[in-house]
Amino acid sequence: MKKSVWFTILTGLFLTSQPAAAKPMLENYFECKTKDDVAISEVIAFKEDYEAAARAAGFDEYNVKVMFPIYHDKLGGGRFTWYGSYSNYGVWAEVNEWFGQSEWPARFYAIVECESSSFWRAID
Repeated sequence: MKKSVWFTILTGLFLTSQPAAAKPMLENYFECKTKDDVAISEVIAFKEDYEAAARAAGFDEYNVKVMFPIYHDKLGGGRFTWYGSYSNYGVWAEVNEWFGQSEWPARFYAIVECESSSFWRAID
């Protein structure tokens, strides 16, 4: 697979800047809601298909979850959080390149609308 510019920048810049004992975990959060007449079960089915495709593409260090709030100030209306975790910046870059060149974005945004996204780095 051809490496993107982002992959090169991130691996050069960030992978070398980790403290020696650090175990970084990168996390993406997308705050979303289902489109009208789309059931949450369709989001879950999409997640299962997508996760299987990611595994088939060799992304074993990438995990996906659909999280539903127990409490949220805007509870209801098909709201959920799409969560992705990556073992390192290289995996993040490769997954995002694969995703962007696939049919998955069109399929995802056909059933949901996302209001915000964030990218986090956690260190044990």
